[in-house]
Amino acid sequence: INNYKDKKVINKKLILKFKNSILFKNKDYLIINKWNGIASQGGSKINISIDDIIKKFDTEDSRLRLVHRLDKETSGIMILASNVQSSRHFYNLFSNRKIKKTYYAIVENKPSEKTGLFNNPIIEKGETMNAETRYKVLRKLNDNLHLLKLFPETGRKHQIRIHCSLNGCPILADSKYNNNSIYNDRTNSLFLHAGEIEFIDELGKKINIKAELPVHFRKYIKIDN
Repeated sequence: INNYKDKKVINKKLILKFKNSILFKNKDYLIINKWNGIASQGGSKINISIDDIIKKFDTEDSRLRLVHRLDKETSGIMILASNVQSSRHFYNLFSNRKIKKTYYAIVENKPSEKTGLFNNPIIEKGETMNAETRYKVLRKLNDNLHLLKLFPETGRKHQIRIHCSLNGCPILADSKYNNNSIYNDRTNSLFLHAGEIEFIDELGKKINIKAELPVHFRKYIKIDN
């Protein structure tokens, strides 16, 4: 009875969209390029999430599991483990900061330096936590917009969004941390993308996966490759 109540109807188009988002797959895990606007996991105001969709791919031998999350508004690389052993492996990698993550963002205003470190503490559940995000300014776009490459050293909630906002270069179309934007971007899509990930898998193989920038980025930059 409980299983019946929890069962959600997933649109076939969403299942196809998920399949088309897969960048890499083996028996232990798969990596997707999550699209903007879908939550990683369910909640009180969440209808359908990635966690709901992956239940449609469960078999007797394999069940996909979330091993980390992306904000609903953030697009890009997400890892999903196919078994308990793989899930534990990624848990250890994330806990020990042995996964290298690279994000891309379009921000308003240029940071004070071309390369640097944002290290403003972030409050999580009433506790002040240290947080570090390295960054590099890739290029200036039109007007006061800049394309940044960001490397989060810690994994606090909304870390990159908060760090950019606190350092005077808020992310374009960030409704939570960029309230004074001079842009009225009608895409309603956050310009933050998890573009690359690197780690050592269970077999000792170095894995490096890239996800191309989403379509809404192309309004402001030309994609060369």
